[in-house]
Amino acid sequence: MTRLYLPITSQPRELDAKLLLALTACERGFECLLGFKGTFRGEVSVLKPGFFLSHTARQNPDNFEILRLFGNRVLVLDEEALVRQSDEIFLKKHRHGAFRNVSKVLCWGDSDKQMWDDMEERIGCPTVSVGNPRVDLLRPECKKLFYARVDELRKRFGDYVLLNTNFPAVNNVTPQGEGVLLAAWAMNDRGREIERSFLANKRSTFEAMQKLIYPLAEAIAPLKLIVRPHPNERHDVWQEAAKPPPMSRSCSRAAWSHG
Repeated sequence: MTRLYLPITSQPRELDAKLLLALTACERGFECLLGFKGTFRGEVSVLKPGFFLSHTARQNPDNFEILRLFGNRVLVLDEEALVRQSDEIFLKKHRHGAFRNVSKVLCWGDSDKQMWDDMEERIGCPTVSVGNPRVDLLRPECKKLFYARVDELRKRFGDYVLLNTNFPAVNNVTPQGEGVLLAAWAMNDRGREIERSFLANKRSTFEAMQKLIYPLAEAIAPLKLIVRPHPNERHDVWQEAAKPPPMSRSCSRAAWSHG
C-alpha cells in the first residue's frame, strides 16, 4: 500500500506536524491525504486502502475494525503518550480490545516504548520508536517556517512571558470532556480512587494558577504575561483571572491567547 491517511483531531496540535509528515512521506513515494478525522470515517467505504495514522487508541475499537475490514492497516502514534499523568492512568484509559485491529504502535521514544513493551501481551501488537513530527518542527530547517508568525507576535506583544495551561480535565469546553476518562473496565475501587485523587490535585492546582495570573503579570512588568490555554479549555476563566482585583486602580498586564 502506498496511501497514507493522516486524520486531524486537534488542528492547533497536529496540523503543522502532519503537513511535514505528509511532505516527507510524499518524497518517499506515498500518496498522502489529510483531513478532519470524522470525514475519513464517513468516506472509508470508498477510499483506497492504505495506512491510517491514528492519534490514539483511546476510542471505540469498532472504529479500527471498520478500517481493517475495508483493507486498511492502522498505526497508532499517541499524541499524549510522551507526557503522561502516570503509566497506570494512561493504560486504564484504553478499552479492552483497543489494539486488536492495530498493526503497530509508533512511539515517541524509549520511555513511551518501554511502557507499551511492558504491556505487549495485553495489546498484542509490535512497537517501534519513530519520534514525532511535532518534535521535528523544532529542527533548524523547519523553525524558519514560523519566522513571519514570530515577528507578527513580537510586533503585537513586544517582549513577553508565555504561560501554557493544561486543565481540560477540570476546565473543558464540553462537560463530557472533563474527568480522567478511564475505560469502563477500570472503574473499580482502584479506578475510582485514582480518579478522585487525580481530580482533587488538578482542581487544587487549577485554582491556585488562577490566583497567580494577576500577581505574576504585575511582578514581571513591563514584560507582558501571555496565557495560552490548552485547546480544549474554556477561556472565560483565564480572562477573569487576568482582571485586576476590585480595589486595584491599575490595568492588568496579563493577556490571553487561543492560537
